[in-house]
Amino acid sequence: MPVAALVAIGFAAGCALAPLLGDPVWGAVAVALLLTVVLGALIFFQRGPRLTLLLLAALCAGLAARGAQRADQLALVHTLEADLTERIYLGEVRADSGAPLEHRELLVATAIDVAGRQRPALVLLRLHGLPAAWPRFEPGARVQFRTRLVPPVPAWQPGQFDFRSLWLARGVIARGNIARPAQLVAVSTEVPAWRIGIGLARLRQALGAAVDRALPDEAAALTRAMVLGDRSDVTREQRAVFDGAGTGHLLAVSGLHVGAFAGLMFALCSLLCRRWEWLSRRIAPRRLAALCAAPSGLLFALVAGASPSALRAGIMSLAVCIGIAVWRERATVSALGLAALVLLGLSPAAVDDVSF
Repeated sequence: MPVAALVAIGFAAGCALAPLLGDPVWGAVAVALLLTVVLGALIFFQRGPRLTLLLLAALCAGLAARGAQRADQLALVHTLEADLTERIYLGEVRADSGAPLEHRELLVATAIDVAGRQRPALVLLRLHGLPAAWPRFEPGARVQFRTRLVPPVPAWQPGQFDFRSLWLARGVIARGNIARPAQLVAVSTEVPAWRIGIGLARLRQALGAAVDRALPDEAAALTRAMVLGDRSDVTREQRAVFDGAGTGHLLAVSGLHVGAFAGLMFALCSLLCRRWEWLSRRIAPRRLAALCAAPSGLLFALVAGASPSALRAGIMSLAVCIGIAVWRERATVSALGLAALVLLGLSPAAVDDVSF
């Protein structure tokens, strides 16, 4: 088995087992870190079976990473559970669903006081009962809001859906309700366009607006769902039709969409390179096409909402294209392991996401 895949399996297993450590977990995190260092030293000095030690080291590293993230998240959750009052928060808008106000949502990055320290947190604000002309917030806009933030409720009974695990896997710590205009005020609408995340979000909005102008309402809603991952305007009737036909997965941007887009870009770049005779004599068109198409899948995944499945496919397409460009054998399993490691490195809780 490729080393990247073996390390990814061990790290993912550690991330999945971390919730079993209990609460608090800092002691277990310290032990896992110590074991990671010890096993890494044994691997470095070639003491014992290398692959077995590597698997155990990745397992301990996954336990430590997920345990540290979980301890930080639970500190925020416990603080909000004990706070029953409305408070004023200052935050930055990350996304505005732009949907009708009865189910419109804002994703806001803010800070929560935990034992005298300001901890960054991602919260979901649900807007309802507001005027129909309520403005849409650009990603990066600074807002002030007053609400009580409520953390997600864990599963209390066997078989009950665990909303807490789902929300924490996506980095959302709590939700709040905005029912009056006075509860949400724009502090600054100047958006720092130089930030990559803000730029991608604005590009997504611009593409969505272009689709709305070019197509009728129903077709535009479906196109934005399939291409940009924006399902805010897909009606229940449309969802029911797709679900009844067994094609409901097409309404969410996944690895299928990213792989198809990356393959299309590779074929297009290859065709163009072959037609450029001067260039094709100096470098193999296949290698040049791979270099040109390498970032396309990952860029598409980021613009389309950056779901775990889409990011996984984007990272895999990037690795495969780079492999083609440097005349390396295409190893799908290694590319999958690399993608899993990158995703879990960014957010160890992603292992709980069904799309991971």
